[in-house]
Order: sequence, then C-alpha cells, then structure tokens
Amino acid sequence: TLSISFVERAFCVKPAQVDVVDEAGVCYTVDVRSKSSWPQECYLGKGWRSFCHHYMLQIGSIIRLM
Repeated sequence: TLSISFVERAFCVKPAQVDVVDEAGVCYTVDVRSKSSWPQECYLGKGWRSFCHHYMLQIGSIIRLM
C-alpha cells in the first residue's frame, strides 16, 4: 500500500490512474484505489498485476518510484 499523503505529494492530487513506465520504456496503466476501511492508504489495482508478473515481483520485493 501507499500512503495517500505520498501519492498526493507525488502527483499533486490523488489520481484514478497512473502510468508506470519501466526502464525499457514499456508503459503500464495502473489504477490507484482506496478503501473506506483504509482512509489514509491506497493501493495499485488493475494493471499492476501484469507489471508484477513481468518482473516476477513477490511480496517483499522493493521497487523505486521516481
């Protein structure tokens, strides 16, 4: 999960979608979602799974967002 304050600082607003672009320039459009039970956090939805599958990410993998 990502804190909403981080997302708002990074994008100036809480977006509905973001583009995740890898080092090769391949773009993955990813939904940014939140739940009312997690008011201060959001998570990456549709589109994130294909990015994770492509890079074989697992729980605990570390990625750098720039």
